[in-house]
Amino acid sequence: MFVQVHPLRRIATTSAVCALLLGIAAPQFAAAQSANTLELQRLSNVYRQQLNDARPPLYYSMMQSPDVAQQIINETEGIELMYFRPNGTPVYFREDNLNAAKTVRTYDVW
Repeated sequence: MFVQVHPLRRIATTSAVCALLLGIAAPQFAAAQSANTLELQRLSNVYRQQLNDARPPLYYSMMQSPDVAQQIINETEGIELMYFRPNGTPVYFREDNLNAAKTVRTYDVW
């Protein structure tokens, strides 16, 4: 036998069940999503030390170089000398890397 349930009662029941489930699941979900700040700080320190280890005295002399070409690179916004590879090649960071944007298909996101 089929029992007809009033639409408002169905909505109220559904809302109550959703609220109950949210009340139970929300704290557990929030706890699972919280950042482990101690681990993040530890990783930050490890990577900062690795970066500093990859910066020999040459890095600091290039940053203060009297050479005009090097000064232009140092003062160009969006380009930063990060470190040197073990073979002595400088590694720069560029904020406007068009090739990287094409690789990750940035145009599809916009």
